[in-house]
Amino acid sequence: MQFQTIIIMLQATRQAPRTCSAVQRSLATKIGPWGGNGGSHVDAAVVALPHRLETVTVRSDVVVDSLAYSYLDQAGQKHIAGPWGSGNAGKTTTIQFGRLEFIKEVFGTTGAFGAHTVVTSMTLVTNLQAYGPFGQPNGNPFCVHVPGGCSIVGFFGRAGRYVDAVGVYARAHDDQLSFA
Repeated sequence: MQFQTIIIMLQATRQAPRTCSAVQRSLATKIGPWGGNGGSHVDAAVVALPHRLETVTVRSDVVVDSLAYSYLDQAGQKHIAGPWGSGNAGKTTTIQFGRLEFIKEVFGTTGAFGAHTVVTSMTLVTNLQAYGPFGQPNGNPFCVHVPGGCSIVGFFGRAGRYVDAVGVYARAHDDQLSFA
């Protein structure tokens, strides 16, 4: 068995890189998170660094109750992250991305819900269409738009009963669409 070193470039700010050349092909750039400090830290890269998203599942009502996703790692192996958050209100939506579809933007809001700051809404924008909003737009807006040649390939953040905070992984996608 061959072990692969996982390297994560951390952004100094919550801004996406201005050009995709700032995101090295073999690395993922961690951007964010946005939201509160409640819940526990959640991060799929602990298992394997995301390379390409296959599905995203969001459960939401007034806020984003939970987030889960499946992805391929750099070796082409499938992994499942989540669900993060245990809220059971609202509707569950699963998005299956097409082979040539990728997320280029995530935006939403964070705000107070009870005694906690949580992700109150989230929308995913791909190269083909927008999905959402999930939850209800209330509070402070956030947005991450990755430059051309890059895509959002995974999520991290904090979660307890709800999704308290969300951030994204971005990487150059010149070869990521080659996985079946």
